[in-house]
Amino acid sequence: TALTILVVTGIAANLIRVERRRIHEESSARIDALLEGVVRLARESLISKDEIMLLSYLKFLMQGYEEIEVATVSREGHSSVLGEVRTELFYRTLTVTENMAATAERTGGGLPRAAGVWSQDSPSAGYTIQLGFSKTALDRQIRKAQLALAVKVLSTASVGLLLGVAGSLW
Repeated sequence: TALTILVVTGIAANLIRVERRRIHEESSARIDALLEGVVRLARESLISKDEIMLLSYLKFLMQGYEEIEVATVSREGHSSVLGEVRTELFYRTLTVTENMAATAERTGGGLPRAAGVWSQDSPSAGYTIQLGFSKTALDRQIRKAQLALAVKVLSTASVGLLLGVAGSLW
């Protein structure tokens, strides 16, 4: 009986640990996919010389993604700011040119700073876009997914535990 309890508890704990990592990776992949869309539209906006297209898209994204609180677009010394800071943010900064230069930089509260320039163009030849993501909203989304995971794992583990104990006593 003790062995059954130990095995089921170990499997459940390991499953929760593995799934937590997957949830964090999915959250990061979601943000990366969002940023890829911003880069594509920013490039199109540059080619068509229509900054309003980019600003409209960013405003649309901010309405659909609660975690985006602030978006800043800078070009040739001019900056446009959408939204306002309400919580602690972590920033992703993109630099986009017509030649498809893009850099991504993570900043904010202990997050790693990593940036790589993929083109020799100067930032003034394109847009510098900074998106501020609410740490509170991102953490809330992750906690919600983790809670759903914990409920599933614990209910499955409970059934397994009951069947295991019943089988060992039979």
